[in-house]
Amino acid sequence: MYDKCGPSPDDESHELNCAYDGPPKPLDPDSLETLEEYCPELVEKYGDELCCAPEQVDDLVGNLALPQSIIGRCPTCFYNFRQAFCELTCSPKQYQFLNASEIVYNDESTFLQRSY
Repeated sequence: MYDKCGPSPDDESHELNCAYDGPPKPLDPDSLETLEEYCPELVEKYGDELCCAPEQVDDLVGNLALPQSIIGRCPTCFYNFRQAFCELTCSPKQYQFLNASEIVYNDESTFLQRSY
């Protein structure tokens, strides 16, 4: 998966990721710097060749705030949680652990992916 392609047909407040099975793409320097702050292990492992767009990095950062406030008192717990979400969002090896259960099209004939 790479980038966001539009709203879910089931719930327009939820955006679906684009189905993508190509090679990783370089992440822009600003997003890479942000990702390095929140997911340093991922950047160390893969460099800037990742499978996430800048908007996905922004969402990742925003989505980590609540879990950090809940499980942040256990640094190891949050570390494991954070690593899992970093890999799910940006790993170039997503194909090894994510499976699109359904691919749908939006009005622009763009592939949307539901992953479970």
